[in-house]
Amino acid sequence: MEGAKDLKRLSLTPQARLEHLDPIVCELWHLKQDLLEKLFKRFFDKKSSSEPGTLSHLKTILKKSDVNGKVKSNFRAHSDFINLIITEMIVEQANEFVTNGGFDNLVPDNITAATKGTKTRVRDEVMNKFMNMYMYNENDNDTTRETSTEPDELYNYCCQLCQWGLHFMALDNTASEGDIMRVIPNLMKCIPFLFSHSKLSKYLVECLDVILKCKSASTLTRTRILEGFFVNRKGGVGKNVEADLVQEHFVRNQKELIRGLGANKTDKAILRVTGAANAISHILEDLDTNLKIPTRRGHHSPDSNEKDISAIRQCFREIHPFKVTPGRKCSKFKFGTPEFKVNTEQLLSSLETIIQRISNGLVADEDDEEQ
Repeated sequence: MEGAKDLKRLSLTPQARLEHLDPIVCELWHLKQDLLEKLFKRFFDKKSSSEPGTLSHLKTILKKSDVNGKVKSNFRAHSDFINLIITEMIVEQANEFVTNGGFDNLVPDNITAATKGTKTRVRDEVMNKFMNMYMYNENDNDTTRETSTEPDELYNYCCQLCQWGLHFMALDNTASEGDIMRVIPNLMKCIPFLFSHSKLSKYLVECLDVILKCKSASTLTRTRILEGFFVNRKGGVGKNVEADLVQEHFVRNQKELIRGLGANKTDKAILRVTGAANAISHILEDLDTNLKIPTRRGHHSPDSNEKDISAIRQCFREIHPFKVTPGRKCSKFKFGTPEFKVNTEQLLSSLETIIQRISNGLVADEDDEEQ
């Protein structure tokens, strides 16, 4: 869109110059989809289905045939799968934390009778220790952590997977809550994840573009940008969705009606039918509701979900992925450390180049994005 505005810059009227389309920012649902796709490229390999604890192995246990690593073809199935796996991994981390004496010397015996301030302090100390143990704290300077010359590749794999997956879940929660205060921190956190996959990532440029526009914009414009990311079409707490996802649904409804016109359709017929696409979609939804026709969804039934949780927990209890075992192998994923890291010097150098490019009004080239 920025390139289109540059082409129309010499038009005679403000509308022709597309001045009403400002500011143009990235789309959060597409960013979330891209992050999930990069997560699967990094942690999912069909050849690792025989290695316990990997995504491919867990997918085989749960018999999720619709989870194949192709996120764009079935986003909902991959999203639900990751949310389930990461949730159970964090539960397993908590089990290991308690088993290894995570509460020792932190929780007093009379904690139930303590004041609210004491309970808050103890809670924060326990959470900090838990986050330090599993590398969630970015500014962790713990030099007492045990190291081994023989890395535990499965432990490293699972810890890094949790760090990626937890951020994906944070993006999901931010959208459902419509929390505009977390948008910019989430975008800043996305940058190293996207950079680790490719320094030419298109959405890396988009994240920086939004951050810079919000920083330089007035308070009113900044609020308009942030509030425009989310839409709540049906009301209710925690029922927000990304605005670009709603637009994708509108486009899908229009395409279905266009295909229904058959061959030899005229431009006038296309304009007429697409103009009524949203109204027709609402009519069909109301008709299905009145006739009690169930909506086709990708969610799994509660019974199968309980079975999935039981199978995952049994697998984790057998292999103890978060119990450090020096020398344990994970042949397809040889991560040397449990914490996710990027080359800071290369990242800063790349960010400086991208910021200079954005300041000059240049947009990301489609050819730059990795294939």
